[in-house]
Amino acid sequence: MSEQEHETAQSTTSSSSGPKRLFFALIVILAIALIGGVGQLAGTGWFGYRSWMYDPGELYVLNMGPEPIFASVDGLEPVEVESENAQRIDLVGGTSKLTITNKAGDLIEQQDVTIDGSHALFKADEKTCLAVVEVGGYYNRQAPGKPVIRHKIKAPEKFYVPETRNVIWPRKDFPRKVSPGDGEPLWVEIVGCDLLDDDAFLESYLGFQLQQRFQQAKERGRM
Repeated sequence: MSEQEHETAQSTTSSSSGPKRLFFALIVILAIALIGGVGQLAGTGWFGYRSWMYDPGELYVLNMGPEPIFASVDGLEPVEVESENAQRIDLVGGTSKLTITNKAGDLIEQQDVTIDGSHALFKADEKTCLAVVEVGGYYNRQAPGKPVIRHKIKAPEKFYVPETRNVIWPRKDFPRKVSPGDGEPLWVEIVGCDLLDDDAFLESYLGFQLQQRFQQAKERGRM
């Protein structure tokens, strides 16, 4: 091949690879836009890829304060949480931004919430305490029905991820059964902060409460 023919061949190859690169770039851009569009339709925003990368959960927002608060996740419509009440908000897996405001719209605080196949708890005040109890024994007839304290949420602790989706939140009925694939069953209950300093009394108190709750559930035909 002569030098002139070699230069012509290189020019032809270069000119043909240009459109291929442009086509590939357009495909990548369209794929990103498609994922973001699906995320928008699903309510997960332009970062909807998180719904494929991580497992979802829910956020339990507990407000034991005297005034209502408003909770928004990733800039979505705020949800009102009345005083001495709670609300559950669906979460996309990965890291979300929780924004808490008051009735006037003033910012109270912001918190990153990271989950992957787990629920999460946000406690709006720094005065309430909770106990996290493993209750698998109450669903397994071969295991003793004794509460096992997994975690103590003390007054200053505002955020907790239990690493499971089998969570019975405060003031909620116990389910008839739990799904083993969602993790160990945990019961979260509001307790007096002074009880957290006495493990024996706390276990006795929670054991009595569990028996009462399960008995009430059986009487209502839920167990």
